[in-house]
Amino acid sequence: MTGRFPLIKDPVDFTERLEALFRQAEAHPDPAMRELALDLSEAVMHLHHEALLRIVVLLRNLPGGADVLEVLHGDQVVGPLLAEHGLLEDASKALEAQVVEALEKVRPYMHGHGGDVELLEVRDGVARLRLQGACHGCASSTLTLKMGVEQILKEAVPELAGIEVEGLPQPPPEFIGVESLMTSKGWKDAGPAEKFTFGTKHVVMNGTAVLFCTAFGKIYALRDRCPSGGGSLKDGHLEAFMLVCPCHGERYDLRSGRNMRNANLSLDHLPIVVEQGQVRVAVG
Repeated sequence: MTGRFPLIKDPVDFTERLEALFRQAEAHPDPAMRELALDLSEAVMHLHHEALLRIVVLLRNLPGGADVLEVLHGDQVVGPLLAEHGLLEDASKALEAQVVEALEKVRPYMHGHGGDVELLEVRDGVARLRLQGACHGCASSTLTLKMGVEQILKEAVPELAGIEVEGLPQPPPEFIGVESLMTSKGWKDAGPAEKFTFGTKHVVMNGTAVLFCTAFGKIYALRDRCPSGGGSLKDGHLEAFMLVCPCHGERYDLRSGRNMRNANLSLDHLPIVVEQGQVRVAVG
């Protein structure tokens, strides 16, 4: 290690050297070192993908940003990197895929109350949704949106410029507000946000085992169930923004919920909000 990053004069040569390093890591005689190297590379790639996606979406939503992207696409270092991460296509499609994935996390809660949500489109960074079923036209659907769908989208897809929803009525005069509806619709108080420090906290709420994970100022609420075998995540621990499952040692990204090795496995997030310093989660 030189302690600094020299300019990449020959991108092709640098890429070949990088691939050679990966092959060396894969051929290391120590299995633990091989796994560590691969886990590290996966985590770095995931972090870079998220960062690059946010940059691409931001540029597409700025005046003149498309021209900047066109120049970056032609750059011999940036262009291939964007292509490797699948970001040379329309960023709206990538953003839409993130929104769809995020909505799947809140959908079970809405199904439990006879409702659902449909993604109409993502255009110019704005997600347009439609409430369905019991949620459509219902006074409490305003709360369902704000405390469920909107919160999940803000947490999972911070690149969104806005959220628009069809099927939201004006609250009637007797509308009693957030506090009462949260009690009646399955929202439970989990305590002051200041008590959720870095790490995990296991709580049973309304008969549901919930694992709270706090990392870098963000609080996540998970249904306490291992995505692979159904066991408890109670004894899991955090490594930065990764939850390490105590059952199989698998790593899950808290932000997306995705398993770092198997895209078919993901954590079951519960809708969570922090209002006036209090943490509340939907477990109904």
